[in-house]
Amino acid sequence: MSEDTPIERRGDDFVLHLDGADRRYRVTVPRQVLDDEVGETASEADRRAWIHGNLDGVLGAVTARETGGFAKEPWSRLMVEELP
Repeated sequence: MSEDTPIERRGDDFVLHLDGADRRYRVTVPRQVLDDEVGETASEADRRAWIHGNLDGVLGAVTARETGGFAKEPWSRLMVEELP
């Protein structure tokens, strides 16, 4: 993952598609997480910048999903879905 990782907006949430070791994942960063981390009045650009600046944490949530581990706050609040 890099600064070029595309981030889609879905309503008030943001979505990334990532490749794991053997699977592909959709990760949703909920509005509430972003409100808590960057503030309720943060701009879309600020929210995207926070996600890009914290891609390691997002990847950690995916890794926890793959390995059956646990992610810590705020990463445990991301929705990680395995795609077919």
